[in-house]
Amino acid sequence: MNINNSTQGISAQSGFSDVSVSSIDSAFQRLASTLHEGFNLPKPELLTFNGTPLDYSKFIRNFETNIEGRISDNSLRLNYLIQYCRGEAKCCVEDCVLLDSDEGYKRARAILYSRYGRPHVIARSFIAKLVSGAQIKASDIEGLSKLALEMQKCEITLSQLGFNSDIDNSENLRCIVKRLPMHMRTRWVDIAHSISESGREPRWSKPGFDHAATQPSVNCTATKGSMIKNCLGIIPVLVKGRNGNSCKTFALLDDRADKTLCDERLLQKLNIASKPVTFEMSTVSSSGSTIHGQEVDLQVKAIDGNDNVSLEKVWSVKKLPISARSAAENVDIRKLPYLADIQIPSTDLTEVMLLIGTDSPNAHIPLDKVR
Repeated sequence: MNINNSTQGISAQSGFSDVSVSSIDSAFQRLASTLHEGFNLPKPELLTFNGTPLDYSKFIRNFETNIEGRISDNSLRLNYLIQYCRGEAKCCVEDCVLLDSDEGYKRARAILYSRYGRPHVIARSFIAKLVSGAQIKASDIEGLSKLALEMQKCEITLSQLGFNSDIDNSENLRCIVKRLPMHMRTRWVDIAHSISESGREPRWSKPGFDHAATQPSVNCTATKGSMIKNCLGIIPVLVKGRNGNSCKTFALLDDRADKTLCDERLLQKLNIASKPVTFEMSTVSSSGSTIHGQEVDLQVKAIDGNDNVSLEKVWSVKKLPISARSAAENVDIRKLPYLADIQIPSTDLTEVMLLIGTDSPNAHIPLDKVR
């Protein structure tokens, strides 16, 4: 009887040992696999935080993943948190080391959240950066790309915080649109109007553009072509100098140019005083060309109109490379039914000697719009 009991005990002990060895072996295999993966993976980048609310969310997410999720000791967590803070943010939390480790870490996290991480603080910072930036020139491709990136970052962050409605209010939309070059503002107005007509509301995060271009035109600088309506930008005008002399010529309303230019022959015809100016001019085919010209103030109006528009600090170039053959004629606008009542004045003009850029915004404001 005693022998049987002893045998059963040994058997039970042996079975227990087998289970324990199997479990330990499995644990070692998992540990080895984890270590292998850890050695092969690149070291994660630890972000720093200088107290900018714009960076708070991604810093905290990065810290929680790479530090808090791997270390259970709050004392070490606090030291790392202080280490990866900079400037004002570091000053706010560095004295938390004087507290108990658990309390110190919780207090430091609470301070950072209170000062930089509250949703309304982050939302306000993102919106302020978008609406208060400088206006972007038509030739500033990098600036436009940067604005698009900032809007994308704002959309991602505010959607996570539940603050998308803040950026969609009309005042913020207007401020953002004002930063765009004139030709993009015009397209935004058209698109926003069509969206409103369809019963929806324009949203800043969902831009879209329609009507593809097929025939290239002289005043197309950023796309592969343009529609007939772009040719309507070349119009006959009466240009007047301060001395009262006037001259008729074609003018190109170019909403992709950020400076108003004139042909030096126009100044000769007006016989007006000017002052020398040196500037650099960039075009689609060249960049950084140094130009020695003249600077003048002019007034311009449509040949059949009465409203004068002042053009200040107009710079002259040797010749504007714009063909008057690109000007629309009455036969052209007949192809657009909604312009059937428009009559282009007949002239014998053969030269385009004035290019009106977006630095003269009053010349680009439509007095009437037809659809």
